[in-house]
Amino acid sequence: RAISNFVSIVTGEADIKVTFNTSGDSYTDGKAVTISSKLDDKLFDSTVGLALHEGSHIKLSDFEFLKNLENNIPEEYFKRSEVFGWQRYEVMDKLKNLLNYVEDRRIDHYVFTSSPGYKGYYHSLYEKYFHAKVIDKALQSNEYTSKDWDSYIFRILNLTNKNSDLNALPGLKDIRSIIFSSVKGLNSTEEAFNVSLKVFDVLLNNLDVNLENPQEEEGQDEDGESPEGGEGSEGNGGDESSEDMESSDSNDGKPKLSELIALPLIKYGIPLSVMGLLLKEGIDLDLIKTALIAFLSIGFLIILINYLSIFKTRLPNYSLQLAGLIGNTSFLGIPIALALLPTNTINFTIGFDLGTTLFAWIFGPFFLKKRITSNTNLNFKELLKAILNSPASRGIVGVMIAYLLGLEKVLGDYLWIPARIVIVLAIVVVGTRLGIITNSKTKFFNLNKGIKYSIILKLLIFPLFIFVFSKILDFNLNETSAVVLQAGTPSAVSTILMAEAYKTNQKIAATILFTTTLISIITIPILANMINFSQ
Repeated sequence: RAISNFVSIVTGEADIKVTFNTSGDSYTDGKAVTISSKLDDKLFDSTVGLALHEGSHIKLSDFEFLKNLENNIPEEYFKRSEVFGWQRYEVMDKLKNLLNYVEDRRIDHYVFTSSPGYKGYYHSLYEKYFHAKVIDKALQSNEYTSKDWDSYIFRILNLTNKNSDLNALPGLKDIRSIIFSSVKGLNSTEEAFNVSLKVFDVLLNNLDVNLENPQEEEGQDEDGESPEGGEGSEGNGGDESSEDMESSDSNDGKPKLSELIALPLIKYGIPLSVMGLLLKEGIDLDLIKTALIAFLSIGFLIILINYLSIFKTRLPNYSLQLAGLIGNTSFLGIPIALALLPTNTINFTIGFDLGTTLFAWIFGPFFLKKRITSNTNLNFKELLKAILNSPASRGIVGVMIAYLLGLEKVLGDYLWIPARIVIVLAIVVVGTRLGIITNSKTKFFNLNKGIKYSIILKLLIFPLFIFVFSKILDFNLNETSAVVLQAGTPSAVSTILMAEAYKTNQKIAATILFTTTLISIITIPILANMINFSQ
């Protein structure tokens, strides 16, 4: 109640509804305020700071301007952004994020100067979200030093931190000067927006096209990255949310349905699906052997691609690499094996599917969420933490508990049902993303080199690699066929699911899935005949 009163005081309105959450973002739509913070004495001052900040938006920010953001963005910025593969909604998101930061500095300066008694609360707010130790450490390291959007937005959002390094990226000094030399004189959201346009101009002049849109020299289109967000989130690393100032009826065309489904599906659905697969099929030596072959082969090729520049330059990001190695082994590979091969090889097929699934859901979320670049050292402590918290690992822990309690048969039968539901929801995510791409103005099959190399890796190089591996292990004809056909399946649904959940290169994942599925109609029969001919 006391915190809500601060909102009423700063806005001058007694009927502003204030809602408290323990997670998520703090934001306002101009009519109500949502505060994301735990309500305890230790966090009281920073929570009051959040309340004052959001309340100040209601008093000072122009939400009608935000609703019409697209119309206020000069067309030249959309045109200039095309080289980075950004669609209109992505340009709007990025400018909205920059506007939010500049507007925050404007309203914070207003409260600081007009109500100095509130300074202590604001200092607590900044200490918690922008001056935390984890932010200090990141700013002092070589992380976020690549000339991509994520690195720039992280450095911009933390310009007030004493450890901010203006030499970490080209143009940062200019950006800081543009923002902080203007803050004192800004009197409206529109003026703050004009400053954000100047910042965006500096970014467009300094971003590396090959990082945002790999292999852009042919002028092709590809998804960019979405900005990181969450000012009000607990432990969010200091990023501010682009929803801090949220238009109440904004409709910018962003694929909200697929993104809303994807994250809870990964968090809850995938562990159940992994448990269902393991408990339903049981575990034998052939299954374990081929699961290890799939898991280790994908891991070896990921390492090889990232450590040899000849491959890294052609497959420069994890979205391309995962799409080129994680196959549709469940929905397509197993049915093909059942149709073409003897039933005694089914555990080889399922084992390969299991190894692929485990690799995808153990490492995939870490790679895509972290967005490791060539300038960022792999943090093995973070990797271990990510593995232990991955969807597949949670599923494996569930399986172990089921076996310890003697419930493997019962749970295997029951979990097979939600596992099928997970598949249906995953297909909804895929369909939503494919619908957005096929309805867009860009040519769907106008593929850039990065996507082409990923397709070649998926349908040709990876199955040939597994073929050689199976020969080394002295597999017979049917066993070789089982693993090679699995390796040659088109890109997996899981690659889109992860892309949607972490808002990373969704278009790349969808394009590769769709294209490899079509081309595999030709390549899978060729692989089958090649295996038979080799015998």
